[in-house]
Amino acid sequence: LQVKMFNNSATTGGAIYASTAASVMTISGSEFTRNHAHTAAAIYIDIPTANLYQNTFSLNVADFAAAAIYTTSNVNLVLHNSSFERGIAQEGTGAWLEGVSYITECLFRDNFAGNRGAALLLSQAGQTLISSSTVINNKVRGHAVLPSMPIWSCGCGEG
Repeated sequence: LQVKMFNNSATTGGAIYASTAASVMTISGSEFTRNHAHTAAAIYIDIPTANLYQNTFSLNVADFAAAAIYTTSNVNLVLHNSSFERGIAQEGTGAWLEGVSYITECLFRDNFAGNRGAALLLSQAGQTLISSSTVINNKVRGHAVLPSMPIWSCGCGEG
């Protein structure tokens, strides 16, 4: 699926809400810009397998969590060669990930979080592998960028 999703709005999944009705979703070469939601401004994922390749997420805003992507605990996510830029959310701005995630060759730049996880928030996360990716200039309100701030991991049942 190749799409351009601009200026969409919803309570959850501003551009795409993928539920358990499907078993596999693949999106490649797509743009998600200026979408808005309470949770998951661009894509909310609650299906067993999601493959996202060469996508651009920019200027998306979530009132609570995940300006770009939110995955539930039963999701196996492959995220490759995608960019997450200038998103705004209270938590997990680039992505809020609860399931198993493989992140390669991705860019998380200039995202802002009001509380934690300006680039990524790993909540109740299963196995998470991040390789050959760049995390730069992401900020949490009131804090300078510290190595522990852009990516927040907790197995605390919050979410």
